[in-house]
Amino acid sequence: MSDSEDDVPRYRVDDTTRELLEAALNMVSQTATLQISEEGADGLVGLCDEIAHRFYIDCDVIDVVDERAGDTPDDPSTLTVYRAKLKTNTRPNLRVIDGDLNDEPPTDDDQFH
Repeated sequence: MSDSEDDVPRYRVDDTTRELLEAALNMVSQTATLQISEEGADGLVGLCDEIAHRFYIDCDVIDVVDERAGDTPDDPSTLTVYRAKLKTNTRPNLRVIDGDLNDEPPTDDDQFH
């Protein structure tokens, strides 16, 4: 990440944009594993980490044991996953819209959900 986190701009985006960013970060992260040099892989992961930080996206490193690749529980491969922090114990955000109801009966043009 940047040397001074105070100088780094941070952005909040809508859920759809955040999901697109997460998908792109995960694709770049997976591409990092295909790099020939360790420096190239580190550069891609560093880029992902910086973008994730700026958009409030968390990064998790998950151990993966692929026996076909010779991994063992003591020496697993890793997988980096970018995703928004899971919200726990959150209540629904409900609000009353004043003046939304009227005395007119619904028509075919009205949408019901």
